[in-house]
This record gives sequence, C-alpha cells and structure tokens, in this order.
Amino acid sequence: MNYQAVIMNHAPVYWDQNERNEVVLSPSCEEFKQIAFEVQKALGSTKNIQSISRVQNVHDLGQCLIREQLLLCANPEKTYYRVRRFIKVPVAFLDNALENNLDHRRCGLPELVFSAHIPNISSDEVLLAVQTITRNHNNTQIHPSNNLEYFIDYVIRFDTCM
Repeated sequence: MNYQAVIMNHAPVYWDQNERNEVVLSPSCEEFKQIAFEVQKALGSTKNIQSISRVQNVHDLGQCLIREQLLLCANPEKTYYRVRRFIKVPVAFLDNALENNLDHRRCGLPELVFSAHIPNISSDEVLLAVQTITRNHNNTQIHPSNNLEYFIDYVIRFDTCM
C-alpha cells in the first residue's frame, strides 16, 4: 500500500477518493451550505459567495496527521483538537498559498493568524478555511508554530461587487 492510500484512510469523510486537488462544490450541496454558514458567521455579515472549493492536498494532510500524532505521543497527558479557522489571502497569492501550504513568506502575509472571526474582506482577497491543531478549541485566534500544524480545507471566493 502506498503512502497516499494510507493517508486517504484518515482523510476527512467529505473528501472524494480521487486524486484531484481542488473540487468545486455545487451551491445546492449540503457541504457548500455548511461552509457558507460558517463563513457568514465568521464574517458577521452576509457576503455573496461566488464559489467554494474543497482542497484535497494529500501531502499537506499527511504532514498534519504526522504532526498531530507526534504531539499526542510526546504529550500523552494533553488533549489536542483539530478546528476550522479562517485566513484571508490576496488573490494574487492564492496559487502560492495552495502550492506552499500558506507559507506566509510566499503569500504576502507578515505572519499566519487563523481566526474564527474575519472583520472584513476586500474584493482582491479570498478566504481560506484551514483545519489546524490546537490545545484550546475555543481559541478565536490561533498562531501555528509551523506549517505542519494545519492544512488548507477550502477556498472561498466572493463576488467582486460586495
């Protein structure tokens, strides 16, 4: 069995079992509706969502799973959670973000901060939903210590007329 098959055994249940990296969701599917609800809650307002794409990067997921297991084995007395948080990225850096798992140096960001609340988003930005490992699932802001502690879950694009 190859490593990709092993990782896919531990992938989120909503992932397709195919090799595609990005899957555009239909606005009528429950997954789209759930993510749209979470996004509207994070924004605190209603924005017109143009599209939501699920990102299925087996490599980034695998690194996150390994990091999660390392943390659990090194600290068996501690509890870790995987939570969804958001970060906005300039549209111009989206491809870099997806290719380099949000390496802030390649995404035009001074640092990475994943938030439960995004106060505003401009027309030249996209919103990324990430799953990140944390000790406190109630933290509204998470500063990952490295890029092994998260993976990009969704790309949310908005209508340019906001």
